[in-house]
Amino acid sequence: MVSLVTQLVAQNSELAVRTAKVETRNAELSTRNSELEKQLEKILDRYKKSEAVSKTQLVLFIDALSRGEAGDVLTDENDPRRDANEQLRKKSGIDDERDDEPKTKQPRKQPKRGPAPPHLPRLENAIAVSPENRPRPRCGKPRTCIGHDITEVIELVPAKVIVREDKREKLARDDCDGELVRAPKTDKVVDGGKYGDALEADILVGKYADGLPLHRQKERYARLGLDMPVSTLVDQVKWSTDLLRPCGVRRSPTASRAT
Repeated sequence: MVSLVTQLVAQNSELAVRTAKVETRNAELSTRNSELEKQLEKILDRYKKSEAVSKTQLVLFIDALSRGEAGDVLTDENDPRRDANEQLRKKSGIDDERDDEPKTKQPRKQPKRGPAPPHLPRLENAIAVSPENRPRPRCGKPRTCIGHDITEVIELVPAKVIVREDKREKLARDDCDGELVRAPKTDKVVDGGKYGDALEADILVGKYADGLPLHRQKERYARLGLDMPVSTLVDQVKWSTDLLRPCGVRRSPTASRAT
């Protein structure tokens, strides 16, 4: 019994020594792990710009490991970090084949242009060949026109303010005292007025259909060379709406003042 107890005591002492060694080893590993974490934080703070770890950051981290900036990785067989370098290298894809050729986008297809609307009027715009290119290069004789390349371009012709001169014909005879005959007057909103129907209609369409205030219309007509006060525009709106009242068009109460 004494011998057995002595053996048990010896085994316990040996186990205590081994336990102390394991605890010491664990403390060393814990200290080493803390040091590696601090070094890793320094490297990440230097290269990391976002929460996601990119391929470039992994490559930089591997370079730091190869330079020894992150410390030596333990090579113990039981240490899970033994193949850390190799795993990081695989994740980074540094050994993958790279395609350094520039990536170019496919050219955007031009939309197919349809013909211009057939109801729009056509205006011919003749474009002649420049004088220096008209003669033949060898003999100097002028070239002969063999046709034209026609390209449809949708364009805008600006409005114009003109003065229409109404020439009313007068008829009479010298050999008798017959009554003088004149051609009839043209229709206008106001008898004796100086603004034509097309101009009056444009004012009404601009105000009620397009929502263009009269002071804006004044500026628009000024750009066309016609200085038309706002008060005159108000009068034209009033007279035009009064003329249209039998047709069921009711004049707006705001038409009597400038807007």
